[in-house]
Amino acid sequence: GVLGLPIFALARNPILTYNLLLLFSFVASAYSMYLFTRELTGNGYAAFLAGLIFGFLPYRFAHLDHLNLLSIQWMPLCLLFLTRYLFLRQRTTARLIPLLVGFWGCYLLQVLTSFNYLFMLTYIIGIVLVATLIFQWKYAFRLGPTSRVSAFHPRQEILLFLAGACLVGLLLLPFSLPYFQANQEMGFQRTLEEAASLSARVQDYLVAPPDNLLYGAISQRFASTTSPFPREQVLFGGLVPAILACCGVVSLFFTGKLHGRFQRFHLFRLTYLALLLV
Repeated sequence: GVLGLPIFALARNPILTYNLLLLFSFVASAYSMYLFTRELTGNGYAAFLAGLIFGFLPYRFAHLDHLNLLSIQWMPLCLLFLTRYLFLRQRTTARLIPLLVGFWGCYLLQVLTSFNYLFMLTYIIGIVLVATLIFQWKYAFRLGPTSRVSAFHPRQEILLFLAGACLVGLLLLPFSLPYFQANQEMGFQRTLEEAASLSARVQDYLVAPPDNLLYGAISQRFASTTSPFPREQVLFGGLVPAILACCGVVSLFFTGKLHGRFQRFHLFRLTYLALLLV
């Protein structure tokens, strides 16, 4: 609504407003993933390819009428700020506060875009935090006191992080309370059978949208014939991304060893490998 307000104020055309927001979601999602991947790899070519993949997945074309699901551009930016916060070397308050504001701000924007992403993004953040803590502690213990690994941040930083979480919770209250109140009054609740029928199966990751020129017809043999909402099972991510992901995982075991000097790049890869596997 906020993003579409200037367009609607100028054009007074809801169709034009929706279409521009739809196109913006593709470009913005691709660009945000480009920024995030460039932070992780330092490689502009890899970042460009990652943005292209993320912004134009076949999954997105199965949900062209779900603008809230397509507007996922805040998630990579949220992880970008979180990664910078976790691996910042010169940890001063002046440097930390902008990162925390960016992180919690993008989290808030993604949640307000779609409550579905409230749960997904919270799980993702939890996995990243736990994995980072484990790997940092592991390598700090291995390399000894001479390493520059910061496994545990000072109490003030933790309090700042929690303060941001509390503020975001307060800002979400005006939106979430009416949402859950209407949910209870109207009896909007998924049954166990609905949840099971809408859950992803292994073969769903081979299903592309039917109108996909390359994979649509071939992949329909794996499509669910019993699901009440078959689009929810269209989860094919593309053949090239899967091959590249496998190559990246394999290469990690050949080049991922830490040497006597800590390099945060290795922890990046280990942390997000854990996220990928989960």
